Order: sequence, then structure tokens, then C-alpha cells
Amino acid sequence: MLAQSAFITVFAQSGTPGDVNNTESKRGKQPHQRVCVACRRSRPKPAFIRVCRAADGTGIRVFAEALENEASRRVHGRSAYICRDSLECFSYVRNRKRLGGALRTKVPSEVYQACERLLKAPGRTSSPSPVRSTTKQAEDSET
Repeated sequence: MLAQSAFITVFAQSGTPGDVNNTESKRGKQPHQRVCVACRRSRPKPAFIRVCRAADGTGIRVFAEALENEASRRVHGRSAYICRDSLECFSYVRNRKRLGGALRTKVPSEVYQACERLLKAPGRTSSPSPVRSTTKQAEDSET
């Protein structure tokens, strides 16, 4: 469990969420994929906000960049990913406390505020990402 003195660090970099030009693996076969904790969609790393609980106990950090950045790669620990282009995914994660479950710790409100600031930042795309459907009819109506 995190101590009360844990800090939150927010890292941001410009770029479009779906930019996958620099995310191919070293062999050049397929880009690295991650899964959103809300909608469960598998997408390339830059399409997500990464929330990481540092393994060394220094706190929870929020990253919103193409995860090839050195600052992001240096933080080892348990991570959760939220779609960068979807306020629906973020509200689902916040309302159902999915982030705390994914990180296996209590998540302070400052982390949610930092994620919300990154999602509402100018220049973000607004293509909605559907939250996980439970019926076949709901999936058919989205297409």
C-alpha cells in the first residue's frame, strides 16, 4: 500500500493518440499492444494514457506520450492503460474504481484529476471509444 506522502508525476508529450509510426517492435513485425482497463480494446501503446505504480514505492505516475520516451520506460512497476481518445473510458474507470483494481492499490483523487487534465488537453482527438458492450445488439448498433 502507498504511504500518505506518495507523489504523483504527470508526463505529457504532443502527438496524436493513434500515431504508431515509432511503436514497431525491434524485429519490425507488429507494434506493441496494450489493453484498456475500461473497454478492453487492444491497441498500440501511444493510444493510451499509462498509469504506473512505481515498484520502488515512490508513488503513482501518469504518462501520456508515445511510450518510447526514456522517462516512461525507466518507471518499472504495475501499469494500467486508459484510452487517450475516450472520455467514456475514463469515466467508466473512475466510477467503477477499475484503476485501483488494476494497480492493486488505493488510487488518490489527484491521479484521476491528472488523467482528466490530459484527456481534456487541447489537441486531443475526439473519436469515441465504446465501453465494453454486454449484448450482441449493442455491438451491432455501434458499427
